[in-house]
Amino acid sequence: MGHWEAPPPDPIEVEAKFAVGPGTEAALAALGAVGLPHCAPFRDCYFDGPAAPLGRADVWLRHRQGQGWQIKLPHGDTSPHTPRPPSPAPPSAVTAYREVWGDAGVLAELRRIFGVPPSAPWRGVGEALGPLGLRPTASFVTRRRSARLGGLRVELDEADFGYGLGEVEEVVLGGPQEVAEARRRVEGVCRALGEFWGGSRGSRGWGEGRGGWGEGGVGGQGEGGGGGERGG
Repeated sequence: MGHWEAPPPDPIEVEAKFAVGPGTEAALAALGAVGLPHCAPFRDCYFDGPAAPLGRADVWLRHRQGQGWQIKLPHGDTSPHTPRPPSPAPPSAVTAYREVWGDAGVLAELRRIFGVPPSAPWRGVGEALGPLGLRPTASFVTRRRSARLGGLRVELDEADFGYGLGEVEEVVLGGPQEVAEARRRVEGVCRALGEFWGGSRGSRGWGEGRGGWGEGGVGGQGEGGGGGERGG
């Protein structure tokens, strides 16, 4: 009898957004960041239902050019999702998401979220979109420049609709202690960036938020009411 081994854990992306301005690169260089000259464009297409069931649960489904399907879910949440109302408190500056890549893993998460039994004959995410009521809500091209700052990754993004945003992130595979330590490191860098970081509120992504895509006047090329977490 073969020895059963548990599958490796999904990576947890601990991240914080910050504004990009004329002095951002100099501020990062002063902190010791290395990189940034290369620019890698890619297209993201986000999907959600008409009532934004994914976005309102802080879940983000996207297809990235050259990389395929990905779903990002709040770290520690493994229960079926239901839409939740917007929080009256400001969003946390540092967030943690569980990342799942690839057709099989993303499809398994969608079945769990929507309560669909494994017997549904879907061979991939593309076949599940229609039956689940999911449709494109935003599509845009991002030009990304990346740098390393110790064990952290820093990304400066500019979308094709003219919006710029930065992100500091660390990907961990450990438990709550490792996630908490990564949060402290990410927040430390953001605090060092000073004026570019939004403090306790953080900086929102390409119109991301619990209220749906495009609230606050920022959004990609697509319909309102969906969702769009911008990020790595």
